[in-house]
Amino acid sequence: MVNGPISAFLDIIKNKLPIVDVYNITEHPDVFCLDMHMESAVILKKIMPKLGKVKKMYILSGSYWKPDDIDLGCNYEVITYSHWLYAWIGIADKAPLFDFEDKSYKFCSLVGKDRYPRQMWINHLLRKFPNKDYILNFQGKMLAQDSSTLDNIVLSKKEITHRQGLNLPFDLLNSCNFNIVFETDVTQPDFFLTEKTLRSLAIGQPFVVYGQYNFYKHLHHLGFKTYDCVINENFDNTGSFSERAHHLFKRVETLYNTDWIKHKDLLEDIQQHNRNVFVQGFKKQYEKELDHCSKILNTV
Repeated sequence: MVNGPISAFLDIIKNKLPIVDVYNITEHPDVFCLDMHMESAVILKKIMPKLGKVKKMYILSGSYWKPDDIDLGCNYEVITYSHWLYAWIGIADKAPLFDFEDKSYKFCSLVGKDRYPRQMWINHLLRKFPNKDYILNFQGKMLAQDSSTLDNIVLSKKEITHRQGLNLPFDLLNSCNFNIVFETDVTQPDFFLTEKTLRSLAIGQPFVVYGQYNFYKHLHHLGFKTYDCVINENFDNTGSFSERAHHLFKRVETLYNTDWIKHKDLLEDIQQHNRNVFVQGFKKQYEKELDHCSKILNTV
């Protein structure tokens, strides 16, 4: 099984370019590599002013996007290293499996930082489902049911750490019919798959994701199956992040009232398929990203 080490990427890059750590911006030459392999494009909003004048930049990023989609005011290339995907190899294939029986709570949603437009849609959930028969945790606060007796992950207002991102609160997830995932930054065009979605994929818990444009399309490209057998997932190809949320939360209303046991056989098939995807270790995806890194740097 491939562990997806970052070292292979760094070895290739070091032979061609100096590397600047995104967490420790220092003086840099005109052409260099920015190492932000744990981060998505959202961090660039704060980083670019610190970098100053750039002739050409190679970005080692945890997310994927096309340079034409994000104008950084300089010439740049993206080298994708799917950090969180590879970090979960060895966790996901050994994780306990979600069981499709009667649950204590309708759904769960574990949200850390207050990143626009999360607050707006969390308020929408609270208004739409006033019974609060679900777990909704936001910035370290439990806004619906008390999940402190479960294996709750306390997410503060500060940035989520790498260690927290590798935790799997199975008892909490297994107590809820489905998971509403708020991925990192829905306003950006990059694909950034994190522990937020990987947790449910790992145990086979049904989920819906408020993610970037075509998020589901990228999941399918990685080999995962989602839950179009239960709901229509065409909200994923809605370009506007506000319209995408509007259509997604209509689906949440359907899922709230879904008889999940009725779909047990289909759900178990999806669960086993996705477990097998993890077991295979994403070797082809890793080799594809490593090959892309080599080809881009051959032009330096």
